[in-house]
Amino acid sequence: MAIPVNQVPNLDGKIMNSPATAMLNGKGYLFFKYREGSNKSNYYYYILYDPYKKEWSEKVRCSDLLIVDNYSLSCVTYNGRIYFFWNVNKELYYTTFDGMHWDEPKSLRKILGDQGMQEGTNASSAVFNGLLYVFWNGSGRNGLWFATFNGWKWEGQTAHKGSYKVRDGSSPGVCASNDFMFSSWVGAEENGIWYSIGKPFVDWEKRVSLDETIGPMNVNNSSSPYTYFWEDEVYLFWTNNSSRYMFTKANRYTLDFDQQRLFADWIGEGSGVVPTLGSVPSVLMIDSGRYMIFYTSSNVLYYAEVEE
Repeated sequence: MAIPVNQVPNLDGKIMNSPATAMLNGKGYLFFKYREGSNKSNYYYYILYDPYKKEWSEKVRCSDLLIVDNYSLSCVTYNGRIYFFWNVNKELYYTTFDGMHWDEPKSLRKILGDQGMQEGTNASSAVFNGLLYVFWNGSGRNGLWFATFNGWKWEGQTAHKGSYKVRDGSSPGVCASNDFMFSSWVGAEENGIWYSIGKPFVDWEKRVSLDETIGPMNVNNSSSPYTYFWEDEVYLFWTNNSSRYMFTKANRYTLDFDQQRLFADWIGEGSGVVPTLGSVPSVLMIDSGRYMIFYTSSNVLYYAEVEE
């Protein structure tokens, strides 16, 4: 049975990059860069989704300090605030939002030391074992790096020992629960997506090739992985060389991944499932509901409630 694909209202053809989502105080936030009129804008906006009324709020402009040029945001909720991360001239910045007030952006380079990111890449963040983690693709072509935040102090930067030979220009995809972290990245050669598992007080496990597990993934040169947890299952998405969203999933305990599938086969064909190259989807989780969000080649945002 096809799942209805709906267009996020009042944003026709004006979205400029991949969406980001977060939950805060029981509300579901959808963040996006929006073009006002005929002029391009570097400013981000957000709207809220009410799962009971099945309605979206009017768009609200984020802080004028939140200026993200050619990259996308990563965000995660931690200790009652949403933390945002983005790339500024190969340097990682972050800010926070409590639903009312925005903090002034800060440079992690100034906090951590000589931190650098590959040009054209984005960060990925998750909460793991009580700590906030942020990952990025290092500027020295030496794999992924990460830093941790315990609510008052940043630690790192630390090399992700499970990752190396990461494709230039690609970004990591991470997700976590309190005792399990899943990190993924695109291989430097035509060998698909790799992953490594982290657990509390245990170093990263040896990297595993999904290409060898589920067959040739044909990851598009502009694509990066997107991943999330849902009911003890790990979901992983990417764009293939035919510009189609693909996905696979596995139980977190066995990590036996399903064969890859067209995302359109899952939710049903529709104009909302043809992505823009280089974009990644996002998921908005509200109560027991799960809403997939897509940025399309027509610069429009679509969403679909996933019922399985």
